[in-house]
Amino acid sequence: MDKSNFQQYKQAKTISEQLQYLNEHKRVQFNEMNKENAGNKLLEYNYINVITPFKHRFAKLNNKKEVEKSNGRHVYERDIEFQEYYNFFIRERKSYPIIITNILDFILHFKTSVAYNILTTCKIQDSNQLKLFLDKLNLKFAFLTSKYKENRIEHMSNRINALKKRYF
Repeated sequence: MDKSNFQQYKQAKTISEQLQYLNEHKRVQFNEMNKENAGNKLLEYNYINVITPFKHRFAKLNNKKEVEKSNGRHVYERDIEFQEYYNFFIRERKSYPIIITNILDFILHFKTSVAYNILTTCKIQDSNQLKLFLDKLNLKFAFLTSKYKENRIEHMSNRINALKKRYF
């Protein structure tokens, strides 16, 4: 089997290892929120949700406004309270209802627009014409290899096939 297709993952860390890593490599301090409470927050919400999305806010930027790295790791110029990360996480979560409402609104308008344009330009009047239209889409996807990666084309084709299974 070709091992080049495998992606290596980082070894999972315990909560105490995560806290130690934050302190040693990201200059995170635990004064406003002690280590025990910070550990409980990581256990409850996960490192990937609390730390990862916000680490760029604290990392040093170079002249091009890109995150500066040393030995593959972000460089931090100052100590950062864990509470700062947690505050960003909480603020973001409070915006979720607004974000999801806007996403749902976009999806509704997008689907309406696409359906209208397909139905008025393709003159689909029965299930056979719809099936032919979906088959044509799959065929077009097969020729998009210069624009999209194979897995993206496969995903699009699978979505079309799922529609066909649902209605035919």
